[in-house]
Amino acid sequence: MTAWALSGRNGTVPVLLLISYSFYLVFRRHYRMFAVFLALMLILVVDFTFVQTNKSIFSGREKQLSGRMASLPDFDGDRLRFKLKTSQGETVIVDYLLKTRVEKERLRQLIRVGQLWRVIGAMDQPMAPTNFHGFDQQQYLKQHHIYWK
Repeated sequence: MTAWALSGRNGTVPVLLLISYSFYLVFRRHYRMFAVFLALMLILVVDFTFVQTNKSIFSGREKQLSGRMASLPDFDGDRLRFKLKTSQGETVIVDYLLKTRVEKERLRQLIRVGQLWRVIGAMDQPMAPTNFHGFDQQQYLKQHHIYWK
């Protein structure tokens, strides 16, 4: 529930549930349980606030990245897409436009997960949804600590 409360999406419901459970423990005189519950909540809040920061180390102005291929390559028509775990430790999505069928077949045979890559190009943030209640790729990727394409 703490993750739900700190995720930024309607966090009032879990916070109210946690507060009401705290009152329940106090009024029922379960002081030890209340102390354990309070300590656990404090640890979780500190963890989500300071340890698991959900921010990119990149500014978006970088033109060159290097790292290891962290996912299976996805060939979709004339596009190649995969996740790259950079040498700085952040994951980015690499999107490459294939020029010819020969290049596509050659890359299909040569590339493997775990290979070292140096990528040159522009970094873009994933687009926000354009339809109401549509799939929010930007939020989905952010939850997986991916901020750039």
